[in-house]
Amino acid sequence: MHSDNRSDPGGVCGGSAPALVMRDGRLVFSRSGRTLDEVVAALERGEPVDPAEERIALARIDRGE
Repeated sequence: MHSDNRSDPGGVCGGSAPALVMRDGRLVFSRSGRTLDEVVAALERGEPVDPAEERIALARIDRGE
């Protein structure tokens, strides 16, 4: 069934995916402007973070980066 609910930005095509970009020598999430280290530190403190940014941060930790 097709939904035409334009207020729901979720899903694969629902908006820009978070991307890590280099800014001033640091990896920064393009959507939030937070650095990778800031997202990792927030996760360690148990603070809420963007779910997509969380997945990327955890994947990088798992890979040892």
